[in-house]
Amino acid sequence: DGISQVCTRVYYNESKNCFTFLPIPAICTNLKNGKINKEHHLYKQYYQKLIGDDIVKHIVDLYNGNTIEVHKKSGVVIKGEVSVYDKTNNVIALKKKANAKSADKFNKSDKKLIVYDVDPLGNAKIRLTFEIK
Repeated sequence: DGISQVCTRVYYNESKNCFTFLPIPAICTNLKNGKINKEHHLYKQYYQKLIGDDIVKHIVDLYNGNTIEVHKKSGVVIKGEVSVYDKTNNVIALKKKANAKSADKFNKSDKKLIVYDVDPLGNAKIRLTFEIK
């Protein structure tokens, strides 16, 4: 729809025992202080469409460039930088690696999320870990 977004809010959906993603459009955000206007009609529209009446718990806001690690149900572990929230497929795509055919994706059915803080020298430290049991 061409609307720029500030971040993607990641929730644990207690009703469905999975992750849920909510894109936060720039128009719903005060860019000076970073506060999200939850009364904005577009925020309410996205929330109703993607979360509705489900019981959710906010985990983290992911911004493009954040480094994450995702553990899949199959046991495969992917790690990379957040690139974009894909509204069509309801996934968070990571930056495509040079030799890869397609980008890795963080799906709502994945089992574990680790978010890293990376300093200017490239040193990574775990900021958050969330696992679905």
